[in-house]
Amino acid sequence: MGGLSSNLQQAKAAVAYVKRKLPRGAGNRADGASDAESCVLWVRDNMVCAEDFVPHLAVRAEQMGCGNCGEQAAVAYMYLKKRGIRSLDYMNLNNPSGKAVHSFVVIGFQGEGASSSGWGEGAVICDPWDGGQAYAAWKIDMNMSLWVSGSSVESVYRLD
Repeated sequence: MGGLSSNLQQAKAAVAYVKRKLPRGAGNRADGASDAESCVLWVRDNMVCAEDFVPHLAVRAEQMGCGNCGEQAAVAYMYLKKRGIRSLDYMNLNNPSGKAVHSFVVIGFQGEGASSSGWGEGAVICDPWDGGQAYAAWKIDMNMSLWVSGSSVESVYRLD
């Protein structure tokens, strides 16, 4: 696990990679291509349902060149994994009711399970969908556009 500066650089590189590999963008953002919504629906309809869904989701998204937050996070996750970056978490942002509303990647997360209380000094959020952001994880409530009071995070796929 690298320090904050190194992890920020890696996250920025992952964001740039996602933008290159998914040129059609997101189906749920105004800056996506005109066919991005139907593209994302195809990716999701042809998805492998498995515990290790992240690699499969990343491959499908790259094949089609599109993805919403989940697909973009999966592509970033696999890019970082291939570069040997550890630890990696594919995480969900849950609204105050506990419903997953957004997916993103964290480099260097040191919390336990669903807890964000121990992000860790070098923990960085990599969020290609939300403005292509990379920032210190402890700043999540200031930077993540979908964050509201009472939100929580959950690691759903981890690599130490």
